[in-house]
Amino acid sequence: MSCICLFLSSPLAAQEVKKGKKPAAVNSKAASTWVKTFGSPEFDSGYSIKQTSDGGYIIAGYTFYPSLQRPDLWILRLDANGSKIWERKFEKAVHGSEEYAVSEGVDGGFWILAPKDIGKGYASRVVVRVIRLDPAGKVLLDKNFTENSVTGFSILAAPDGGCLVGGYGSNAGLQVPWLMRLYRQGNLLWERFMDGTGTEPISAIVRAPDDHYIVATSSSWKKGFRIMKLKSDGGAIWSRRYYSDNENERIRAMAMTSDEGIVLSGETGNTSFSGFIMRLNGNGDLQWDRRIYGTIGRLYAQPTDDGGFLAVSSQERGEVRKMDILVAKFGSKGNVLWSKVLGEHGTSYLVFALDRTSDGGFIMAGSKGAMTVGNIDLAIIKIDADGKA
Repeated sequence: MSCICLFLSSPLAAQEVKKGKKPAAVNSKAASTWVKTFGSPEFDSGYSIKQTSDGGYIIAGYTFYPSLQRPDLWILRLDANGSKIWERKFEKAVHGSEEYAVSEGVDGGFWILAPKDIGKGYASRVVVRVIRLDPAGKVLLDKNFTENSVTGFSILAAPDGGCLVGGYGSNAGLQVPWLMRLYRQGNLLWERFMDGTGTEPISAIVRAPDDHYIVATSSSWKKGFRIMKLKSDGGAIWSRRYYSDNENERIRAMAMTSDEGIVLSGETGNTSFSGFIMRLNGNGDLQWDRRIYGTIGRLYAQPTDDGGFLAVSSQERGEVRKMDILVAKFGSKGNVLWSKVLGEHGTSYLVFALDRTSDGGFIMAGSKGAMTVGNIDLAIIKIDADGKA
């Protein structure tokens, strides 16, 4: 991968540290910006966020109270200004896992994917949990999937009211990429176990403009990751594998571009990880890729209205034990136009999800708190196209 070094100092407030030619404004209505926090007395975080069709937001994550043995799955519904509309909590979620995902359905309701611990006492047994909510948060479906030792990483609502769930599962003694298609009632329409080289989960799913699906696997044991285009029945149209030098890649986000291309982002490395962003055309041909040093990995990127890309990650300030947010703007050819750091004295921010918004801005979900105190809250941050919060 081509390397970009963004070893940026972390100021107490947002500051532009590298700047190219400022892109022309692409939205006559300025994007609103704000920061909201929600939480319990101990630890809370958001791992998936999507803007909803009415301009609000839906977040999936978990909340943990000192009296609980395990955290609760936490679904939070916000309006366009970040005010809470409703929330739902479900018992037996899992600590330290980022396999939480949410997708809005065609009816305005929501499909939720989350790990669930069905073990008793301290004996854990984690299974795939799929929940369907109506627009008001009423539970329509809450179902566990325990066959074939499956683990879920991604979910996408389907046009007929059902959904697709991706991850990995056990097939013929191997853990391979796994994808299932559900009816809206939660019944299985079909299930696919794909050829794999080991633990190689389907970590992202998007719907292509031609109504087929693009799925991305994270890499397995330095054997590269794959992008596949699938028909509506799960059959492969094409499959491409991508390699880097003796490293592992985790796909954290995938999105379609305006010209039907694909942008991927995530982390790459072995014992230490850096962020990366990759641009493919609609046939899976590599256009460019960039490795971004100076992050802790977990890079999330989305297309911008002017044909470029905005990426966010977390950056560590080791001398004061805190994390700030790195925001970088890439041009259509992968060149860095500018980068900024968003931070606050004495407080750490971690980013776990990013989505673009209808006003040309972006919405992030993660956590906020002082690392030395232990009270970590869920943080939702709305920025504009220039990276301002």
